[in-house]
Amino acid sequence: MNIPLNKNLHTVEYWLDQTPQSETWTSIYNIVLFRDTEKEVTISGFDIAYTMLHDYGHFRAYSVETYVDWVFNWERFARIHTHDFERMYTALYADYNPIENYNKQSVIVDDGETGATENAPIVATVSQVADDTVNNENPFIPQSKSITHGKTENDNTRTENTHGNIGVMTNQSMISDELSLRSTKNMITTIVRMFAEMELI
Repeated sequence: MNIPLNKNLHTVEYWLDQTPQSETWTSIYNIVLFRDTEKEVTISGFDIAYTMLHDYGHFRAYSVETYVDWVFNWERFARIHTHDFERMYTALYADYNPIENYNKQSVIVDDGETGATENAPIVATVSQVADDTVNNENPFIPQSKSITHGKTENDNTRTENTHGNIGVMTNQSMISDELSLRSTKNMITTIVRMFAEMELI
């Protein structure tokens, strides 16, 4: 925390109580992440202010002399750290399975050859359908055709998905770590704690 600049400092509770009737905690303390994108998220200003009151209500703001100063300091803090909050949100709320620590997608192509005798060459009919939405005269679009040759190559393509727990950690320890993460790394409490460390004594 910081050293006070003067002795007449007011508490967080005092400054939150100074909110004009024309405004609300939501309108002042809301934080919008990923603004103007499909992923736009709003962190509740009411929840931020209530957490601030609950956790730091009796702490004092060391550089605030007026309500305008208080709001300015909050808005400056939120603006400077918006990118940090976005990265934090992405990390905390990523879509993943907490009891799987391995997931590998593979496309496997098996190449094989089928031989033919001199008197009985293989006739291979390769049927490939072109996309009707694309120009069919394009030489790079596969077309149906018949090929006669001494041998043909057989391609066998398959998709393989290997996933689960690779055994470094047990499911129980992974669940414990997940619960610990969620209980200690909460967006709102983290944001309020950061603000307190910068602005309060």
